[in-house]
Amino acid sequence: MSWDKFTIAMQHVHRVYLWGPPGTGKSYAAMQMLPGAYQITLHADTVAQELMGHYVPRGGDFVWHDGPIAAAFRSGRPLVVNEISRASGAVQDLMLAICDDPAIAAITLPTTETIRPASGFRVIATSNHDPASLDEALRDRFDAIIQVTTPHPSLVDYLNSRLQGLGNAVADSYQDPDRAISPRRALTALALWQKSCDLRTALELAFGVRATDVRLALRAAGVRV
Repeated sequence: MSWDKFTIAMQHVHRVYLWGPPGTGKSYAAMQMLPGAYQITLHADTVAQELMGHYVPRGGDFVWHDGPIAAAFRSGRPLVVNEISRASGAVQDLMLAICDDPAIAAITLPTTETIRPASGFRVIATSNHDPASLDEALRDRFDAIIQVTTPHPSLVDYLNSRLQGLGNAVADSYQDPDRAISPRRALTALALWQKSCDLRTALELAFGVRATDVRLALRAAGVRV
């Protein structure tokens, strides 16, 4: 149901915070619904200046080059911001301006030029952490905050298409978050298996000490392993 809420929110609001366990397809879903969107992944060492842009040498001069945020602002293309909760305080301060109401949103570049978002600009932020990890003012900027607790349906369907029952086993495992089977590791196991590695070995390589648990879950879902 959470993914249905995300679909509805994407049709009606401009700033969505999507959070939940890693590997469930949050970034994938955002990019699928917003083709052509700019995508950035934040970490503690990301600096605001590189997101806005920088000067690059051209001949004997230095020419300004827009970063992903400035480019999205100017073009009116959506911006997908991954791992927003890992951003430094300075970057979260920048996100305050990025996520402001469209009528007043603006950023001033190091060139001293002030730019405002063109029509079509919107922000989808993803995180593994609940919104309490954000600065209160930034959290308040989001029109919708949606928690996803299961893998995206298209990811489940893809896993089933490659090994019938695998997607179901992964989806069912999220009923107990402490025993959830990572979709990313399931994809790794598939890749290894398809390269002439037997399935049992592929699971051991992809899941390590959890391989036995995964095999049991797969058998319960009807997968022969």
